[in-house]
Amino acid sequence: MMNIIVYIDGVPFKLVPAVTEEAPLKRQTSIDDCELRTRTRNALRADGFLYLEQALEMSEAQLLRIPLLGRRGLQDIKEAVSCRWPNSHVGQYQKPDL
Repeated sequence: MMNIIVYIDGVPFKLVPAVTEEAPLKRQTSIDDCELRTRTRNALRADGFLYLEQALEMSEAQLLRIPLLGRRGLQDIKEAVSCRWPNSHVGQYQKPDL
């Protein structure tokens, strides 16, 4: 389950999504099921990524620090995220440094 941190006046609050019959838990998207270049997929796998949702928790700068990813790989990830979730972006659910 993904934790969502919201800042209100600089104070972090953790939002916990409600699970009801109308809103079942979403299935996570495997990086193998995404339209990613082989090099991008391999770089993510080597860094321990299993799901595309993990990219939503990292900033662009953090993703660029992944060995062998590069700008083209970052662009692949951003396109995959925007195709899957049009209103989402990389770094949207970035964990705060507490």
